Amino acid sequence: IGLGVVAISVLIGTIIGSLAAFYGGIVDEVLMRIVDVFMAVPFLIAAMVLTALLGKGLGPITVALTTFGWMGYARVVRSEILRIREMDFVNAARSYGAGDFRLIVFHILPNAFFPVLVLATM
Repeated sequence: IGLGVVAISVLIGTIIGSLAAFYGGIVDEVLMRIVDVFMAVPFLIAAMVLTALLGKGLGPITVALTTFGWMGYARVVRSEILRIREMDFVNAARSYGAGDFRLIVFHILPNAFFPVLVLATM
């Protein structure tokens, strides 16, 4: 259960953090306020309530823990991408005509991976 929850949480947090940091503006504000709302709820209490609502079994536990476990990853990814997107190699790739998807997936995310990996092991 633990490995699956962490893997799914990292995936969700990476997607949300990447979108928030790369596009900025209103997208960043909305996504980070959603993160703030989820972080305002105590993790274990919310997970227990959601598990009680969903029923018994490993699936509901995984869903409950994932639902309330992705916010830290989103914040770390966002902060790393805000730092990385201003670097020269990103500007060089952008000047060569790389689109947003290519910039995020091939240039920015590989450089933002290590802090997320450290957080995932905790």
